Amino acid sequence: MDRIRRTERLAAMTQMLINAPNRSLALSTFCETFDTAKSSASEDLDIIRTALKRFHLGTLETLPGAAGGVRYRAMPSKDRCRRVLGALAKRLQEPGRMLPGGFLYTSDVTAE
Repeated sequence: MDRIRRTERLAAMTQMLINAPNRSLALSTFCETFDTAKSSASEDLDIIRTALKRFHLGTLETLPGAAGGVRYRAMPSKDRCRRVLGALAKRLQEPGRMLPGGFLYTSDVTAE
């Protein structure tokens, strides 16, 4: 395999983490996949952690110990949560949502 540039490795590592939210990935997984040293993989994960935090895309947690590794947690910003919940509340208050028997029609909202 050709030598992988750091930018390519960072992009691929980020994708691996995002594809496995809340799951622990061992550092050795990254080392084996990209044929890199543990120190390089750790530095890459620090860069990814900083970027995720800066752009409010979630957090990257380090799990110590033999069974440890890293775990991506999607954590939207409070502002984004407020916007999404506000939009949801507005949709649920639309006229015609109340069904006979006092039920609230939500199928169109929950299917998205």
